[in-house]
Amino acid sequence: MINLEDLKCCKCKNPLRIIKGGQKSDIGSTDIVMVHVFGCMNESCDMAMKEQHRVEDTVESFTE
Repeated sequence: MINLEDLKCCKCKNPLRIIKGGQKSDIGSTDIVMVHVFGCMNESCDMAMKEQHRVEDTVESFTE
């Protein structure tokens, strides 16, 4: 498993931070997927605010 503290920008080597995220679900599935998109926050970097890493965690939803 990747240590999120070790994620660095491919250009400027600054730490990556979450720039987007949210929940998604697939049609026909009761599972909920939490998505976190990581990118560089350095405004002077060519890779600023572009996706460089993504983490998707599946959470089983509850049904009655």
